[in-house]
Amino acid sequence: MLPVRVVSAWCNARGVVRPGLYTAPFDLAIDHFKDQLGFDQAWRDANLRSTVALEARMSFLGEARDGDELRVETRILEADAKRMHLGQQLCRHDEVLVVRESLAI
Repeated sequence: MLPVRVVSAWCNARGVVRPGLYTAPFDLAIDHFKDQLGFDQAWRDANLRSTVALEARMSFLGEARDGDELRVETRILEADAKRMHLGQQLCRHDEVLVVRESLAI
């Protein structure tokens, strides 16, 4: 779980996060998640490798606004030696605003 605060640079004139910029908190959460799994910067430097997103899709269920305190929950749905299928939720309190699935190699 990664707490995230919406910044105005992500928002339109109405103070709502632009659809394409919902990727920012999800990507920050994936970096945090990989660090927790041991794929941190030291590991990447030592092994000269990392992961890359092959595919990602989002479903919008609500809107986040400038200044909202949110959290991103990330979990592994499936994994093998070469792939990680991740599921994520962007939440405000108990409300799920956006869900995202991604495949990383």
